[in-house]
Amino acid sequence: MLHPIACCLAFLSVPGIGRKTLFDFRNQIAGIDSFRAAFSLLMDIQKKFPGRIRSLPDEGAFLEVLSSSQLILEKQEDMDIHSLFFTDPRFPVSLFDLSVPSVFFFYKGNISALEKKCLAMIGSRSLSPILEKVGIHAGSFAASHGWAVVSGLALGADTALHRGGLDAHGILIGVLPTSLEKVYPSQNRALSQSIIDTGGCLLSEYPLGTNASPARLVERDRLQSGFARGIFVLAAKSSGGSWHAIQTAKALNLPIGFFDFRSFPAYSVYSDFVQGIDRLVHMGAFPVSNSASFTEFLNRCNSVSCCSRFSPTSLF
Repeated sequence: MLHPIACCLAFLSVPGIGRKTLFDFRNQIAGIDSFRAAFSLLMDIQKKFPGRIRSLPDEGAFLEVLSSSQLILEKQEDMDIHSLFFTDPRFPVSLFDLSVPSVFFFYKGNISALEKKCLAMIGSRSLSPILEKVGIHAGSFAASHGWAVVSGLALGADTALHRGGLDAHGILIGVLPTSLEKVYPSQNRALSQSIIDTGGCLLSEYPLGTNASPARLVERDRLQSGFARGIFVLAAKSSGGSWHAIQTAKALNLPIGFFDFRSFPAYSVYSDFVQGIDRLVHMGAFPVSNSASFTEFLNRCNSVSCCSRFSPTSLF
């Protein structure tokens, strides 16, 4: 049986077709029942948006890509890498609210981890030892209060926050900019396995054999906010990768919190992140400096229902 995600992968191989196009034609893709029907839909997309497809493949070349995509999905299943399409009731419909919506992703581990309250926890890759300790404590605090920690498995903040979640025996979710047989960065391979072993999961939009790239890092960052009810920023400079996730959270009207070090005696050790805090304050983010303020921030996040962010009745 032709898998709809194989169709998605084949469509994405066509120059000019991206995830927004998949979203626009998601219901038609869900109804594809043959290789010929997939190519017919490709022709329909070209007719509706004549300037979108920059180079239309011939039918034979497209069907070859489609066949290869089907084989990739089968091989992934043999590696315990599973697929989730938007028609599956477990699919988080909040991903439809993203500026670049997602209609499928791959996972390894316990997909029911997404049923928990999810908090995206992010920050800079360059942390001082003090900030690393704060990150471990923050991840532990969130996990011990029933939140699944969502992060990108990068070095620095992501690693510290995930480590804290593990210390609290929490559920962790790692979102990768590569396919799931890889771990990026490779230094976190053991951490990624610990996430799976403790009931969490790894997620990715990319099929077998996909390496990290700047564009995929940006796409990964938006997904972190898409899975979450709020976002906590451990430390961020005035620009950088964290801001892709922060801006996505802002667009989704999610609560944004940040570690507020301004009242600490050793203020100067955080000097690299002062402008980042100024920017977060300017956008109305919530300052977190102790357990009480962190609890208040989590309460704000708790008031956000992912399921209400996109009506399930409009899925089909």
